[in-house]
Amino acid sequence: KRVDKQLDHLNARSVAHFTAVSAQLTQVLDRITARTDKATANGRTVNAVRTAIDAARNAIAASRTATAAQAGRTYEILVSGETGLKADVLRTRQQMKSDLGAVRAQVKAARDAVQRAATTLATVPRVDTVTVGE
Repeated sequence: KRVDKQLDHLNARSVAHFTAVSAQLTQVLDRITARTDKATANGRTVNAVRTAIDAARNAIAASRTATAAQAGRTYEILVSGETGLKADVLRTRQQMKSDLGAVRAQVKAARDAVQRAATTLATVPRVDTVTVGE
């Protein structure tokens, strides 16, 4: 029972972390979007940035979906007998580790997509400068 509670606690803590990271990525992407809008208003071409922003939004949505699915999972150790207890606990822990690894990969993909959007925006010259006469 105690190991079950520890696994549930670790899962809840990991889900809370992934949720916070997704929220932070959304805030960063909102700032990138605002700068992109400013660049558009200043006459810059930002089609590549818009594409990167859309990809990042999709990646964040996928990571949130994976995080929500992980939040609904519970890990219960099914004991097959006294002699197999260690193997049963190990199998359940390995399953949880694998599931959390998949969610972590989704969140990392979202982070990388946001970073690509920021890098693409950085290639646009003079985002804050208004062009006169071009």
